Amino acid sequence: MKLILEGLTRLFEEIKVKESIKDLKPEYQKVAEWAKIEYVFSLVIANLRIAAVIYHLFVAEDNSAELFAQAQRIHGLMPYSILKNILRFSNPMAMLRGVLDLFLAQPFGQRSLLQRILSITLNDDIKKLQKNLDGLREKIGDEALCEKLKNYVYADASIQDPIRQEAADGETDLITLIMRNEDISPPLDGKQIVRMHTAFLAWNSALNEV
Repeated sequence: MKLILEGLTRLFEEIKVKESIKDLKPEYQKVAEWAKIEYVFSLVIANLRIAAVIYHLFVAEDNSAELFAQAQRIHGLMPYSILKNILRFSNPMAMLRGVLDLFLAQPFGQRSLLQRILSITLNDDIKKLQKNLDGLREKIGDEALCEKLKNYVYADASIQDPIRQEAADGETDLITLIMRNEDISPPLDGKQIVRMHTAFLAWNSALNEV
């Protein structure tokens, strides 16, 4: 460690008095060449990693098309020319205030840029979840079961909490308790409750086998 520090000290002293790399001692010129190679190599690795991430996000994943379309919509909202002018400020605080004003300003009472970006992202997520829910509804094939679960999700905490507590305290699963509950509409018959409970047991059995 001491040798390394002494070597670095001599190198810095040499750099202070010389005007170019060509004027350095041969061993220090080698260090400069090694540093250049290391820098270029690190840039190549970083670019490859970024390229891999971009490839997986926008090409290889199942939802790549949706992500790419979302990125395009957000890109269309970004005022790059204004942002470029803000980043020219030499004062960091002025730069920060400008960026915050750009994203949070609400001209004429309209939504801010940040709100619009979040709205695009959340709407896309909601559409994706709704698509999955529609697929599950079709597979279940029983609107009453689906509506009862939906009504439980949107029910008041005064209805949800006792059901959750009973599921945590006893051996009965949450889904079965929801189906049995009379405070949540619509009412189900015994056949529907047995079907749901049997499906839940089959799911747990499959998980245990895995």
